[in-house]
Formats: sequence, structure tokens, C-alpha cells
Amino acid sequence: MTMTSKFRRPLPNLRWTAMLGTVLITAAVGTAAGQDGASRRVVKETPLGQVDLSEYDAKKPTFWVSPDGRHAAYLTEKGIVIDGKASPDYEFGVKPESFTFSPNSQRTAYTAIALRESRDEVLVIDGVEGEKGYSSIGAGPVFSPDSKHVGMIARLSASSFDQVPVIDGREGEPHEDYSWESTFSADSKRFIYGVKIGEDYVMREDSVDGAEPRVEHAHGPATLRGNLFFGPNGQLGYIASTPEHKHFVVYDGQEDPNRYEEIQYIRVSGNGKHVAYVAEPRSFRHVVVANGKPGKVYDDLDVDSLEISPDGQHWGYVIEVRRKWCVVLDGKEQKQYDGVSSPVYSPDSQRVAYLASANGKIMSVVNGKEGKAYDERDLPEFSPDSKSAAFWAKQGERSFIVYNGQKQPDYDDVGTPRFSPDSKRLAYLAQKNGRWMMAEPGKEGKLYDDIKGIFYFSDDSRHLAMIAYDNQRQLVVIDGLEGNRYDEVITLGGVTKLHFDDGNSFHYLARRGMDLFLVEETLGE
Repeated sequence: MTMTSKFRRPLPNLRWTAMLGTVLITAAVGTAAGQDGASRRVVKETPLGQVDLSEYDAKKPTFWVSPDGRHAAYLTEKGIVIDGKASPDYEFGVKPESFTFSPNSQRTAYTAIALRESRDEVLVIDGVEGEKGYSSIGAGPVFSPDSKHVGMIARLSASSFDQVPVIDGREGEPHEDYSWESTFSADSKRFIYGVKIGEDYVMREDSVDGAEPRVEHAHGPATLRGNLFFGPNGQLGYIASTPEHKHFVVYDGQEDPNRYEEIQYIRVSGNGKHVAYVAEPRSFRHVVVANGKPGKVYDDLDVDSLEISPDGQHWGYVIEVRRKWCVVLDGKEQKQYDGVSSPVYSPDSQRVAYLASANGKIMSVVNGKEGKAYDERDLPEFSPDSKSAAFWAKQGERSFIVYNGQKQPDYDDVGTPRFSPDSKRLAYLAQKNGRWMMAEPGKEGKLYDDIKGIFYFSDDSRHLAMIAYDNQRQLVVIDGLEGNRYDEVITLGGVTKLHFDDGNSFHYLARRGMDLFLVEETLGE
């Protein structure tokens, strides 16, 4: 088997169940001695209502945070609360899967189920109910990238199968069959969806104001849901299907000429210009297609192992060969090992690394050169400028970081290292005598009961923040300066995070008991 899943360091476990006492604090000022010249933290707490997160489920969310981390919404039995303001009660509540914040975090949309002439679904935008109710609302609501437009697909009535696309309240023409997802173009000028015309699906692009002619593509989506993917700059991609049920990729308006029984796994390059994917030319055989060119067909290709370099010029994946494993780079099979990991590329795309196991030891292979073997180790983390690399390793019972080939102090355990945006700093979590601290080469921080595995550099790389546990409370520690204690600093598995606003200001969400706060802080001198 491949070693893909084995080589990601687990985050430190959360040690305590969230406490649910209720304490209301509207504002606070914290002062403490710090590092790098920071002597105090000015803290402002804005109440956002009460919420119970004890049963939060990422797969079935009933609690949402805006992209900018300043707004929160949560479901109630009959409605929804946004930034502490409750919606009206609806007879049948709100559809949880419908709620969304706009990309600019300033708007909201969701579907409420109300009793009007019958049980109707109503679109609520920015707290205002739409005048018209529908039998059901699907494929949305979705906001355009510029946050100015809202689109959805809605069924007109329970007595009819007819559905219509709706853009900013304007209905399109009715048809019986639409795809179950929709989106906007990257420039926010067109609403895009799949619809069945005759016996086949087509992809349509309608202008948001109805002034421009419709664009209709000959081939529609291969699957009605989970079919869309996006490039880093909003480029739209999807898997299309021919009348003969052959599948192919459409990305940024360009059709890939290759046709396959199935397309399973798609990767887009960091610059957004190139696509690679795994396809099935016939049952149980796989091929990787990169930049429109198919490679060799394999019986045993790990479909989840495909990676593409940031510039899109290189790609790699894992295959099994006679009970051995090897990485295929740019179509060329590399040396076989007892096990290998997926490849990883440096930001400048000039280096490619993967892990290989042999004789019970694990080593890295970088640009074809084998490195030192360890009992255990992780893939390298490259710095943003691609000039440095660091990785976690373990010998015996001790763990440590190797930074540019130099072994750092060993500990009971360490976390995955991370570089600052300017590539000049490296930080990682380290465990000593059952407690955790933030460490940098040549520098150790204060020990805490635990530290959440997520930590944050400011954009200018001057500040480093983490969320620590101290006596069953959580606090944000920045440059060694401690903030206020909370029952929970909310991250929800990385979905929510601490945001740096500028060099000296940041904000995050936290709770005491069931009271939720937006916490805004400024570092003083």
C-alpha cells in the first residue's frame, strides 16, 4: 500500500470537553509583558448571541462563520440567528444546507420553509423574505464572486415538475430537469447551470441582467451534483458527458479532447493554467492525463496520489508493481520501494520530493536523490521562496525537526513545521514532559497544558500567534504575550481561524459558556 495517509502529523489532541457555564463580558483590556517590543494587548469583545457547539458536526453544520471571521450564524428550532439577531420563526424552520455568507462577508442567504398558501420554500436575502414561494429551492442559493448577485434553481409548484433558474429574483424559462448545483462565472456576469434539453443535458450561461445572449454548451454535466471545480482565480471546470456517456473535462472554457468511461480525480496547478486528472479508459484500469496528454494505462494506480506542480509543468502519482510501489514523475517510473508517498513540489516547481520505505526505515527522495533514513519521518515542508525545507522525524522514542539538513533539539513529540510568509522564520509545536510549547530554531516558548495544532503568522511575518490551553481554559498567545481566557477559542477543525487585519491588529471568535463574542485585539507598545 502507499504511505500517503501515514505521513501527515496528527495535531495535538484536544484534552477537555467545552464548558457550558454562562458569563457575559462585553469588553476587556488586557496588559502583559511581551516580546518584540509589544507590551500590552487592547481587547474589545462584541457579543454575537448564544450558541451551543457541544454537538457541532462539520458534515451537517448548523453553525457558520463568515469568510472574514467577523460574523456568525447558527440554527434554531424555527429559524436562524445572525450576529445575535434572530430571524422570525418559520413554521418548518430553515434548511441548514441552504445557508451561505457572501464572499465579502456582508450578505447572507438561506431558504426558509413557511406556511403560505401551502408549505412553501422562500429565499431570504439579507434578512428580507422573497415575495414568491416555491415548492422547493435547490442548486443554491449561491452568491456571485463580487457578492452582488444571488442565483438558485427552484421548483415552481408541487403539482408540476417544472423548475426555473432564478437570478436576483428574475425567473428564467421552465424545464423539468436541472442539475443539482449551480455557480457564477469568475467575473460575476453569468449564472451557470446544467439543464436537460430533449434527451441530453447542456450547460447554460445566462447573463445576470438578461441583456446578453445566452451561451449554451453542447455537452452537459456528467453528474448532477459534485461536478463543478474551480481554479485559484475562480476559473470554472466541470466534467461533461457526451450522448454516448463518455466523460471529458471542460476547464476555463476549453474542452479536453480525450474521452473516458469515468474521470475520478482532478488537480489544478497553483497558477490556475493547467489541469491533471485520473481517468478510467475501461473498467478497473487508470491513466493520468496532464495538460491534455494521457500517460501509460495501469492496472494498479493509486487514484488519490496524483499531484501537480504549481507551474503545471510537472506531475506525479503512485503505482503498484509486483507488490512494490513506485512514483511516476512526468510519465517516468522511478525506483521501486516497499512503500512510497504521494509527491510534493516546491513552490517554484524546481524540486519534487516523496517518501520511500526500505528495510524498515523511511527516507525522502528529492529530485531522485535518496536522503537519510529515519525510523519515521514526514514529507518536507518547503519555504515560500523554495530555498529552505524542514520536516518532522523520529528516531526511537524521540521526535525532532530537521531544518535545512540540520537536526533540531529532540522532544517527546513535535508537530508539522511551518514557515513564515517571508521564509525567514520556522515554527513548530513541541512536547516536553507531557506539555506543549511553540518552538523556533534556537528558541523555546512557554509550556502549556496543550496547544491547538493550528498556529498563525501575520502577513508581514513579524508576529506568531497560537491557541493554548491553560487550566482548562483557552487563550490566544501572540509573540509570547497572553490574552484573555475563554472556554473556547473557536476554530472548528480549521474552518474558522484567527485573522490578522494588519501588522498589529487581529480578530477571532470565542465563547464563555454559551455566549459568543467577536474578539478584536490591537498590540500596543
